[in-house]
Order: sequence, then C-alpha cells, then structure tokens
Amino acid sequence: VKAIKVGTSYVKVTIPETANYHSISATIGFKISKATQEITFDALPVKKDGDADFELTAISSSGLPVSFSSDNSTVASVYQDENDSYKWKVKILSAGQVTIKAYNDGNENYLGAYYNGLLTIEEGTLPVVLSNYYLKAESNFVELKWTTESGSNNKYFVVYRSFDGKQFKELGTVNAIQSAQTKTYSFRDY
Repeated sequence: VKAIKVGTSYVKVTIPETANYHSISATIGFKISKATQEITFDALPVKKDGDADFELTAISSSGLPVSFSSDNSTVASVYQDENDSYKWKVKILSAGQVTIKAYNDGNENYLGAYYNGLLTIEEGTLPVVLSNYYLKAESNFVELKWTTESGSNNKYFVVYRSFDGKQFKELGTVNAIQSAQTKTYSFRDY
C-alpha cells in the first residue's frame, strides 16, 4: 500500500474460499497524518551597522519554499528583492540583535516548520574621515570649520555646544557632501 495524501484510507482484504477454508474478508483503516519537515538555515554572520543588504538562504526537507521574518524591524528588516529574482534579503537598520525566523506554514501533506537564527549587528564605523577641525572666536560669534578627506552614507553633521563637557545642546545641522575628495564645512555659533 502506498500513501498518496493525508487522510484516512481503507483496504479490504479478501481470502478466497479453498478446499480446506471458508472465504474471509476484513477491512483495515489507515490514518495518514501530515509529515514533519525540518528547515536548515545557516548561522548568520556578525554584521556592522551600515553594511550592505545581504541574502538569506534556507531549505526545507519537504522541498516547500521558505519565508523569513524579523522580530525587530527597527534593527533589521527582511524583504524579497523584486530586482534580484525575489531573493530574500536583510536590510540592516541599526546596531543590536534580532531574531530572523526561517519558516513555512506547511501544506496539505506537511506540518509547518521554523528555525530561528540570531543576527548580531555591531556599531559601524563612521562614514566620514575627519582630517582637520578648528574654532575661531570673532567679536560676536565663534566660527567652527572642519575638513573631511572622504564622506559617504552621511546626510548631515549635527553641531552641539557644551559648557561642561557633559551636557550638550544642539545648535544646528550642516548638510554633508557625498564625496571621496576633501571637503571643508563651516558653522557659526552666535
């Protein structure tokens, strides 16, 4: 007997009459339950805040497709990249730890399955190389100037003031210029 799908099947067995025995029949019922499956999901590498999106791969022993989810979408989110054959990818959003779940819900023949992987995202390096920084006091303001050797993936600089080195007050922002070349920025504190 070969099981084809989940459910209850019946088999009727009949032994024909012979010279020494009477004919006999019996019906036997079989309950076929959903099969279990396992998901294989490679360990997630430690990443840094600011790293590029990366692909997730996992396989199920049933051959059913595997989906992914994140338990903290402020640290990392998962998505299917429509520009890359709908591969599952992770977008890193901040430093921290997040559980990435590989799962499928099963189907008419298989129970659902999941596997949790822990993704650790460390603080990234600053996307700016600061080469020079100075202040100049004028009669009614202080001019702050700084020079960067390169800058990428930064939108702006935030300028703060502190009188005690412990408490800081935001004074304003200066838009960043995305460049691999030397750039000079300035801000006036009145």
